Amino acid sequence: MKIIIADDEKLIRSTLRSMLQELELKNLPCQLIGEARNGEELLELLRKDTPDLVFVDIKMPKLDGIEAIRIGKTLAPQASWVILSGFMEFDYAQQALRLGASDYLLKPAEPEQLERCVREAMEGRERDTQFLDYEFEHWLSNRYREFQTGTGTQPLDPAYEGYCFFGVLFYGVHRSKPSASRLNDLALTIQQAAQKHALAKGIRCGHLQLSEDNLTSVWAWPTSGAGSNDEVHQALQRQIMMALGQGRHGEMLFFPVTVLPSENCLSVRELLGQLEELHAASTLRATLPLNKLYPLAELRAETSREDVAALGRSIHQLIGLYQDRDYVGYLNKLSAFGKQHLPGLQGDPVRFERITVFLREAICPALQVELPPAEWIEALQHQGDLLLIQEGKGAAAASGDLVKRAMDYVDEHYQEDISIGSLAEELQVTPNYLSSLFHKKQGITFVKYVTSIRMLKAKELLLTEPDAKVQDVAQRVGYFSSRHFTKLFVDYYGCYPSEIRKKLGDT
Repeated sequence: MKIIIADDEKLIRSTLRSMLQELELKNLPCQLIGEARNGEELLELLRKDTPDLVFVDIKMPKLDGIEAIRIGKTLAPQASWVILSGFMEFDYAQQALRLGASDYLLKPAEPEQLERCVREAMEGRERDTQFLDYEFEHWLSNRYREFQTGTGTQPLDPAYEGYCFFGVLFYGVHRSKPSASRLNDLALTIQQAAQKHALAKGIRCGHLQLSEDNLTSVWAWPTSGAGSNDEVHQALQRQIMMALGQGRHGEMLFFPVTVLPSENCLSVRELLGQLEELHAASTLRATLPLNKLYPLAELRAETSREDVAALGRSIHQLIGLYQDRDYVGYLNKLSAFGKQHLPGLQGDPVRFERITVFLREAICPALQVELPPAEWIEALQHQGDLLLIQEGKGAAAASGDLVKRAMDYVDEHYQEDISIGSLAEELQVTPNYLSSLFHKKQGITFVKYVTSIRMLKAKELLLTEPDAKVQDVAQRVGYFSSRHFTKLFVDYYGCYPSEIRKKLGDT
C-alpha cells in the first residue's frame, strides 16, 4: 500500500513514519512514497505518483488540508484520505469528511489508531478492486458472446479504449480432475500477486471458461500507465511462472496444467481472436510441456505441421475415450496410435517425453519414458482393462441410492476440494451418469448443491462466531480464495460476509 504523509510538523511526520515501519513488521505492506510539509508539496507528490492512502493535516501553510483534499481527489480519485487534526479543529475535520475523507486522527496519533486506518484503507481498496474486476469480467463476457455470435453492432471495446489486453488459457489434466474451483484458485493467486506489482496500477482482470477443463484469465491495463506494455506483460508472465512453481527448484505448487498465453493486443477484438486460435490449438497440449508458458508464435509453428496436429488429435481422442469409459473404442484407438505414431516418436525424444508425462498424468500413473515401445503400449492397455473392473463395481453401486450417498459425502466433506469427477470415482460410477442422476432427482446441479451447503455452513460460522475472519471462514468451508468465496457469498445472500449479521439484525 502506497502512503503519503502531509503535515507541517516534522515531529508528527517522523512519528507517523516510525509507526508505519512498525506496521511493516506485522506484514502490513506499507510503502511510504513521500512526505509533504504543506498542501502545495502534497499536490506535487500526487502528480508524480498515485498513493492508496494519504494522511493530511488540516492546517498547513500555503494550501490547507481542506483545499489539498478537494484538488487532490481529482489527481488520486481512488486514494483514501485520513485527516490529522488537533482537538480544536473538529469543524475542519467535518468539512474534510464531507469532501470524502474516510477517517480522522487526533494528534498525536496512537499506533493502534494508525493500524486501524491502514487496515480499513486496505479493505476498501480490495473491495474497490473486486468491484472493478467484476465489472470488467461482466463486460468481457458480453464482448466474448458478441464475438462468438456476431451480434455486436458497435465496436467491441469502447469502454476500454486505450487499454492493452493479455490473456492466458489454463487447461487441467484429466486424471487429476482439477475442479473449476482449483483452476480458479490458481488464476486468482496469479491475479492477486499481479495486482500488487508496482507496474500494475489500474490493471483489471476477468475470467472466461471456454470449455469444461479450461479457465481463461484476461488482463487489461491503460497503455498510458507507469510501465510499457512489454514491461507489464513480462511482470504478469513472471507471476504466472512463480505460481506454477518455476524458478523455485521446479516444485509444482498447484497441479499439472497446460498454459497457453496470448500476445499483447491493443483491442479486445484482437485478443478474442487470439483466444479462439489458442483454444482451437489446445488439442495439441499433450505434445507441449506442462506448467510452462508456450508462446503463441511457437504454437502456430506446431499447428502448421500436419503430423504434429494429427498426433495431438489422436491423443486427445484417446483420453476422451478413456474418460467416457469406452473400453473397446479406447483399445482400438490405442492400437492405431501404436502403429501410426509411436514409431515416429522414437526418433523425437523430447516430444515423446512430453507425451509420456501428459498421459501419465491423464491416464496411466505407471507410464515411464524408459519403457520399451511394447511395454509402453501394454501399460496403457492395462489401464484400459481397469475400466472393466471399475464398471463392474459401478454397476453394483448403481443399485443403491447414489444421490443420497453423494449428498451425505458433500455434507461430510464440504471443507475439501469436491468435484463431480472425484466423487464419481469415489462412488465408482461415471461423472456424466452421476451428474445427470443428481440433477434429475434434486432439481439442481451438483455444483450448485455443494455451493449451497458451503454457504449455509459459512452463514452458521459467521453468526455463531462473531470474531471469525472472512478468510478463515472461507477456508473452513472449502475455499482457499477468500475473494472467490466472497463473490459466491454475495451472489447467494446479496451482501458481503462481513455484513450478514447486520442484515439479519435489520430484518
